[in-house]
Amino acid sequence: MGFARRGRRFRDAARGDASTPPTPTPTRPSDATAGARASAGARAIVSSGHGDVDAMLGGGFALGGVAHVGGDGASASAATTFGGYFVAEGGATTGHRVCWVRRGGRAAATATVPRAVETATAATAMEATAATAAATASDGLRIAWQYRRYLKAGRTLDDARVGRGSTATTARASSSGTRKNLRAPDFCHAYDLTKPALEETTARFEFAPFRSSDDDGGGRAWARSFEFIESFVRSLEDGEVGRVLVEPETPSDESEWIECAKFARALKGLTRDTNAVAVLIVPLGSAPPKWAALIRHVVDCAIDVQPLDGPTSEIEALLPDPHTCVGLVAVRKLQFDGALTPALTRMDRVYALQLRRKRMAIRPLQFRPEEDKKKKNDGGCAAVEGTGLDDF
Repeated sequence: MGFARRGRRFRDAARGDASTPPTPTPTRPSDATAGARASAGARAIVSSGHGDVDAMLGGGFALGGVAHVGGDGASASAATTFGGYFVAEGGATTGHRVCWVRRGGRAAATATVPRAVETATAATAMEATAATAAATASDGLRIAWQYRRYLKAGRTLDDARVGRGSTATTARASSSGTRKNLRAPDFCHAYDLTKPALEETTARFEFAPFRSSDDDGGGRAWARSFEFIESFVRSLEDGEVGRVLVEPETPSDESEWIECAKFARALKGLTRDTNAVAVLIVPLGSAPPKWAALIRHVVDCAIDVQPLDGPTSEIEALLPDPHTCVGLVAVRKLQFDGALTPALTRMDRVYALQLRRKRMAIRPLQFRPEEDKKKKNDGGCAAVEGTGLDDF
């Protein structure tokens, strides 16, 4: 309980209840706040490191907030990919500092951080222009049009395009037509998942291992992690942005899950009204329902990741490309403390998670016309029968 009490004391100091409170942080970013921008909810936000994740969250992660990413144990690698993008963006953005608490050593942790690359090259742009010109100059036969349609769908999954959403709008295609969702321009870097981040980038990360092997059940591993994060948050200068990523070992029994819930509550009190944002990655699928619900209640944002054990006939019909889809992503909760209005997000409830060598992408599911009609008749709240998405 010691680290939980310290989290409450730090929260009270941030609110001004202590004799020596820290300098208050503005809710909207100013010229002194590095790499942040204002959101529709009147909060300063920073990028998650991936444009599709930012669009799903209505712009990005709010400063002073805590997010949870996870699912069951099988989705741990996919959830870790979210964390890799998060810390990679911190290393690539001037004025951002990274605090990382993770199981294992530094070398194993930094190997999961993707390398920042240029958004586009002249050669890539020339190839795309030539392909578009060749498609336009074809004879226009209906059978050729169908062929070009499938070629175009394949090009959208090219390594140079998957996971990049630099345009102002994104399209959701279905058999009944095309629906466009408004999307703000990306303000994150592009990354290559096949290459680890440069050593000079990860060397600036403040890293602490999470070791519960020497824990006696009293929560010392969680307390040590909290003390390390508390020192990092207190050391942030004016205008600096702190990114905190916590990837602990999965709790093995209920007593450890209790400590995890206490840690999440203390972390929320610590980051409140600061220029820090924290992401906790732990698989709640293996947690007792009581403590899983409590952790989701404490955090400001909860993202669930569910792996695909193998495409079924129903799920495969909904996936934008079954061969590149590795899981499903859903936003369970999105309500950052202090926001004037809820975040403006895309209207889809469940997304497809795609991984294709160099990049990750999050795409809306493809609903068939009869399913679209059913959703309209039911007021837009009905799930697709037989897919299991209503439980997800």
